[in-house]
Amino acid sequence: EKLHDHHEGPECLWVTPCLYEGEGWGMVALKPFKASEIIERCPTMEINETDVGGALAAYAFPGHRVQGGEGTAIRAPCRLLVLGYANLYRSVPCPNVWWSRAPDGDYVYRASRVIAQGEELL
Repeated sequence: EKLHDHHEGPECLWVTPCLYEGEGWGMVALKPFKASEIIERCPTMEINETDVGGALAAYAFPGHRVQGGEGTAIRAPCRLLVLGYANLYRSVPCPNVWWSRAPDGDYVYRASRVIAQGEELL
């Protein structure tokens, strides 16, 4: 599933000091989003558990990689570094953004409700 060209990338998102609770960085919508509309599609990069530490630990998601061949495949734990703006969406009790994993492993972020232009993505 591909975003419309005029909705892709940084043209519709703005990195700013966080408006919600005033700490760190956040994302603001530069255009309105319809409910369920894709905001961003983020590829992932597998990293070894031993490479995760310090500040990086907060940004590495748990994941699995498939090892072995047909009939002998096992899912081994790994960590995923989600690229794009994914780590700038704030975690709050009632978010306006939700994510899902695409079959190719990408994280897809969508509006959980109508989001107004200028609203922070949470």
